[in-house]
Amino acid sequence: DVYKRQGLSLVPFLAARVAYRATQDSRTATFAFIATLICPFLITNSLILVREGWMALCFIGAFYFLMKRRYLMLLLSLMLAMYFRLEAGMLLLASLAVYVVLIHGPERRNTGEIAPTWRSVPRMLAIAFLPFLALICGVVLIGPETVINVAAALVYREEFLESFIGASATTDSGGTFYKINQFPWFIIVPLSFLFFLGSPFFTLAGLVINGEYIPLMVLANLFGFMFIFYFAFFTRGILRVLTAGNAIMSVLVITFLVDILILSQASMQIRHKVELMPLFYVITAYGFVYKRSIPWAAGLAASFGLMLVTFGVNAI
Repeated sequence: DVYKRQGLSLVPFLAARVAYRATQDSRTATFAFIATLICPFLITNSLILVREGWMALCFIGAFYFLMKRRYLMLLLSLMLAMYFRLEAGMLLLASLAVYVVLIHGPERRNTGEIAPTWRSVPRMLAIAFLPFLALICGVVLIGPETVINVAAALVYREEFLESFIGASATTDSGGTFYKINQFPWFIIVPLSFLFFLGSPFFTLAGLVINGEYIPLMVLANLFGFMFIFYFAFFTRGILRVLTAGNAIMSVLVITFLVDILILSQASMQIRHKVELMPLFYVITAYGFVYKRSIPWAAGLAASFGLMLVTFGVNAI
């Protein structure tokens, strides 16, 4: 069991390496390392469900090896991700394809600015076409109707929603997610995205169950409490991306937000967000070192607003 969990120990180091490769700033890398190292959500879901920790390792490792152009290790990361969970492996492949298309072989100009290059457009498009090639093969081999039914089942798993999520609707998280999925789709998409982005939330009711403290729930609530403060840095990181012109960080932010959106519609299980947590801390670290007044105030307002909502819900 110890050997199965050793992959988790590499995640903070790879998060720091990705942060440094993207920003060339040691403070950003240090914050990403510490935040990933002490993340209660990452720890609890990786030590109990070992596969989640390995998925986090594969995800952040694949980005690092792509940045370093170590293609053998990149291929190994992809293969491991698909072995542990095929859907997550395909999500990782698509995320890497976006990165390759926009920033293949990041170079630094004389000014020190990180900028995308476009020399390998044919190869980039070929890599990006792989998921569509798999879809075409599926249509040819098993027919378009079957492919559509399978895709619909993956995107909206009605049986899972009504059985497992419906049965757990008595809990805060299960009940909230179940209620969200009763709305029309145009409300489900943004609400489930926001729910997935912030979950697990801090809840006083979750600290004690049947008169007993459960360490797993305590750690989940600890993450929810820490996320209130992290959200300020995360907001500042998003605003910094919009103004700083760092292409690598821009792609990492897009990747994280789009992947959260996809997971919120296709997964319905918060633990699947574990694989994206290292990226979250890279973005959070990017905002942590950003001290300009307007983004600082915006981050503080976002954190304060989340705090009011969190404690307001607990007070009800």
